[in-house]
Amino acid sequence: MTPESSTRPDMVSAAEPPQLQRRRSTVTIVVALTVAVMLVAASTVKVSYFTQAPGSAVALGHLISVEGADVFESEGEIFFTTVRLTGEISVLEYVLALADSSVELRTSDEVLRGQTRDQQRQQNLQLMDDSQDIATRVALDRLGHDVIVEAGALIQEVLVGSGSDGRLEPGDIVLEAEGQSILSSPELVDVIQALRPGDTIHLVVERTAAMGDSEIRDVEIVLGESEGRPQMGVAVSTWLDLVDLPFDVGIDTASVGGPSAGFALTLAILDLLTEGELTGGGDIATTGTIDVFGNIGPIGGAEQKAHAVRRAGIDLFLVPTVNFQEALDGAGDDLEVVAVDTLEDALDILLERGGNATGLDLPRAAA
Repeated sequence: MTPESSTRPDMVSAAEPPQLQRRRSTVTIVVALTVAVMLVAASTVKVSYFTQAPGSAVALGHLISVEGADVFESEGEIFFTTVRLTGEISVLEYVLALADSSVELRTSDEVLRGQTRDQQRQQNLQLMDDSQDIATRVALDRLGHDVIVEAGALIQEVLVGSGSDGRLEPGDIVLEAEGQSILSSPELVDVIQALRPGDTIHLVVERTAAMGDSEIRDVEIVLGESEGRPQMGVAVSTWLDLVDLPFDVGIDTASVGGPSAGFALTLAILDLLTEGELTGGGDIATTGTIDVFGNIGPIGGAEQKAHAVRRAGIDLFLVPTVNFQEALDGAGDDLEVVAVDTLEDALDILLERGGNATGLDLPRAAA
């Protein structure tokens, strides 16, 4: 026997015994099954959270129609912005959201506030309808149409124990005071301040009845005293009558809900009804509510909306002042975010950037 063919007694086969191989295979299968079960569970088990993610920037030009007035197409577009709210989410979606800086996690209680999803959806659609009406009126009012008319002093609160307690109610509208027509809350205050504590003020008040009918009543109230001045014991604001529009303005935002498109809608309607370029020919995005006085109010999801605007390639985003920092956090380096408080602020900014819409009598931009 040659040395090459001899077998050394201390050499063993490198192959694993079949029993060990079966054990390793079993462990691998168990681990794989465990991971699979965990993934299924993570994707199906729900948690009481919603994700608020960037939605879209939507051009308004083709969503607004006008019948009965001239319209003027523009090169520039005005966009309103949305967020995408998803919930309740799975454990897996929760984990993925934690890793995405553009997504915000919100609790179900914070989002729903005691409502069902359907109730919340219906409320948001109603808010959108209301914001469309207000935006239309603010735009037409800015163009000189009398569609928002001061019509009285609205009683908002009655001080318990005051002369008004039991004689006036929240929701009453003061139409006359001491024989003088009252169109706003400052006018009522002026009449009161012209009297003395202890005097009786004579009012004509409109009250809405249970079935929606209104009742006109004569009311007498003995004035009290506060810091030496006469006081009626009420909190008041100006009552605005929203009269019929001079022509039809239609807005189709489909299934989008909420009030935060009001500001954008106002600008888009102004752009459509005026010659020239309100935006200077460029695209801008906005978010914000708007009230009948043209004040721009706060919204939710400003950071996510800024992400959506940036991804859409728009480089100017007008936001309510209170939401400025949030929007800035999502803007990156390519999106300019500008804070505004009123419609006039926005018009001034657009004028500075080359806006040349006619018919608005825009103030000249500061040098």
